[in-house]
Amino acid sequence: MEEFFGLLERNLKAKYKSLQAGSIQPFLGSVVVDVATPETRAIPMNELILERLDDLAKRISRSENRTSHFMPARPRKAGDVLFRTNEEKSTAFYSVPTNSFDEVWGTIENDYSTLQVIGEDDGLVYIAASSTPSRSSESAKETALAAMVRTFGGSLGVPERYTKAYR
Repeated sequence: MEEFFGLLERNLKAKYKSLQAGSIQPFLGSVVVDVATPETRAIPMNELILERLDDLAKRISRSENRTSHFMPARPRKAGDVLFRTNEEKSTAFYSVPTNSFDEVWGTIENDYSTLQVIGEDDGLVYIAASSTPSRSSESAKETALAAMVRTFGGSLGVPERYTKAYR
């Protein structure tokens, strides 16, 4: 151990003397660092919308690739609640087949502030998906998410009796 420390000490002293004499250059001495400066770039609204739609199309495509086959969507019934909104939040209600629940949940969980199972019945799981702040039921995001849920055999809409307790 003493031999190691002696060798280390001699090497460090030699490097220090070479550095003082100007005959050695530090390892990063010749690296040039170009620092980026922040800038503001205006993006036209049309370009932004097209970019977002392209992103949603890619996500839907990926979710379709994860399913082995297309499942028919649950038919919408009279009295189904599709969407509820107030000043604080908006909530979309989805009916999802039990066998594809995990895939749908995993796909939509990052798009909502809160997800909650509000009931189960006849092979379906009913989900309340809330957004804070409130957003329109007719937004491109809501339309794309509803289309994605349909690829798993689900649909937008839950029987009213399951939504009464959810606020």
